[in-house]
Amino acid sequence: ADAGVPLAWAVHCEVDQFGRPTAGQVHFHSQYFGLSIETLRSTALHEIVHALAFSSALLPTFRNGLGDAWAPTTATADARGETVTVVTTPAVRDAARSHLGCDTLAGAELEDSGGISSAGSHWESRVFGPELMAASIGAAQNSPALSSLTLALFEDSGWYRPDYAAAEPLAWGRGAGCAFVESACIDKTSGAVLPEGSSLFCTTAAEAGCTSDRKRRGACARLQYASAITPASQRYFDDAAAGGPAFFDHCPIFSGSEGAAADCADVSGAGANAVAWGAAHGDASRCFESTLLNTSYFTDGSAHHAAC
Repeated sequence: ADAGVPLAWAVHCEVDQFGRPTAGQVHFHSQYFGLSIETLRSTALHEIVHALAFSSALLPTFRNGLGDAWAPTTATADARGETVTVVTTPAVRDAARSHLGCDTLAGAELEDSGGISSAGSHWESRVFGPELMAASIGAAQNSPALSSLTLALFEDSGWYRPDYAAAEPLAWGRGAGCAFVESACIDKTSGAVLPEGSSLFCTTAAEAGCTSDRKRRGACARLQYASAITPASQRYFDDAAAGGPAFFDHCPIFSGSEGAAADCADVSGAGANAVAWGAAHGDASRCFESTLLNTSYFTDGSAHHAAC
């Protein structure tokens, strides 16, 4: 497969007198048809949302409840030493504030990486992680979540009335506070991970942990680039070429590992050491960092039954 070919893309084709899309296209590339049903389903939903509402071309045409155009729908703000673009319409702003636990946010931050195919038409992965409308669907092997944030975007378009009861939970950044949005993921002086993101960000390659939805065991994705990372505000280590995935502002993150052993729901992945670790795989299991049960053993990121 050609890694340079996108999995899919979408575009609206026609709009009515109010700017609402009435026709659109979603294109899948056949070389990816062997991916899992879950991946293809999430990708299809992601692309349909692009055709219906979420694109840099449609955002300026959003309308309020009276049918008048918002003026404007976006603004710039300062965050993490950079100037970022945020969606400022009321429902989106309130959803972002509620999710992140920060009442002073001007709005929900848009992706600024990836060029024309990503920037301005997705939520910022550094802030919203594996939200369905982040640029990297199901980022870091998390389950993509169609959260209240994207439903709020539909509401603020003026063309739809979303059912918020259908929103899916998004663990990434939930209740993390203003510092999570405004501060660097790693303190460049001390080298310490931002406390509000301690379960999401990491510093040591292959360090064991869990995905943000706690459905998979994972490891720290600290990468080595061929040259210094740009912009300089996204360099967190003495080695200027070391960092995480670009969509996450180059923050190293815990990325889910492949295989049954990493999947907390896969009962075949428990392995011979499950009893010693106190681990149990199944539909109700989630990943935790623990020293549970046997003090002769220690594990980072094992699966245990969970209930609320």
